[in-house]
Amino acid sequence: MHRTACSYGLIIVAMSFAISGCNGVEGLDDPRPLMTDGAAVDPDAAAVDPDAAPPPQEGVGCRFPVFDPPEEWVHLEQIHPEEPEIPFEFRGADPSVHYDGSRFHMYYTTGRGEETYISYATSEDGLVWTTDRQPYLPVGAQTWADWGNETASFLSDPDGDRIYYTGYRRAQGEVEKVASIGVMRRDETGAWIPYAGNPIVTPAPNSWRSPYRAPNGRISGGPNEVTVVRRPDGEYILLTAAGAQAPGEPWMFRIGAFRSDDGFDFQPREDNPVFVPAPSPAWDRQLVSHPALLQEPDGSGCHLFYVGGPSTGDLKIGHAFSEDCTTGWQRNPANPIVDGGSTEERGQRAEENREWIEEGGPAPVMVDGELRLYFMRTYTGRFTHGRMTMVRGRCEG
Repeated sequence: MHRTACSYGLIIVAMSFAISGCNGVEGLDDPRPLMTDGAAVDPDAAAVDPDAAPPPQEGVGCRFPVFDPPEEWVHLEQIHPEEPEIPFEFRGADPSVHYDGSRFHMYYTTGRGEETYISYATSEDGLVWTTDRQPYLPVGAQTWADWGNETASFLSDPDGDRIYYTGYRRAQGEVEKVASIGVMRRDETGAWIPYAGNPIVTPAPNSWRSPYRAPNGRISGGPNEVTVVRRPDGEYILLTAAGAQAPGEPWMFRIGAFRSDDGFDFQPREDNPVFVPAPSPAWDRQLVSHPALLQEPDGSGCHLFYVGGPSTGDLKIGHAFSEDCTTGWQRNPANPIVDGGSTEERGQRAEENREWIEEGGPAPVMVDGELRLYFMRTYTGRFTHGRMTMVRGRCEG
């Protein structure tokens, strides 16, 4: 597949303010944002009427939706802008999907080598996506995230669209990989501008989001996945996940909450973490991670989609509902709602047929009254090469 030399010239790792002389990808007609003076610019932004009414919002319609079985999951396809007639498997991870009433936009994780970065894709039907897989957010300029960025969370906001995301600090000494949360905001020109106060959520000592010492002796951890909603009263709610190991306790991944009046200055709740693994022998007894919120448009509550499991090698997707989008989470009786099978079944299939053995990266979106959940299916340890997938949800009874 032909790529221009300029398109390969972008080197990434989180919010760079300088780019190697390329303001875009030669011959690219797709509305993938271009890089100008360190900001990502959406070529479609100038054509958008800022006074136009947003598409009407629709809710899920029930607290506990159910989802189609694996045989009805839809595997997504992708095309390159220069060869649109040749669709192929859409590979990537951690999708965040936004539907503007006529077009789908996806911000997703991919990478090269050990570095990860966020790319952009667009689609007319949400099934076949156009992307060149180039870095959407450049990597390297900000020291707090000089190793990579991932797990974008797009928020359509009356005060300006935002992308919240995870950034990683490069390994130094015994520190292997420590994460924090940052944000960018789209201005009136369509440029994505990094927030000068990044990172907005960082590790905290002696807490549920403290870095921990992994079995290999290296230090890792920190808040590394994020989702944000804005409540009808203007309050911003941020959920993020972190792994930690308290003295005498098993290693666990848990989810905590933060609040903000402006979407930039977030304060943690005193009762964190607000969503924790279920008691044994539940399927999500050790790990709850990768939160993704979908708010009911009338403000009556939020749906939480999350990754869970007894370990990092048997991940599935669960769902819960809360009236205040922060506490009192009620797990869906149908959990796990996305379940590719038992560890033994997955392992046998992977060996025999090289099928996918884990599910993760949930991204819920309402599309003309239909609930869609985008996610990735991966081999253990190869999450950036996951198979992008979609399943439909519905209310029963």
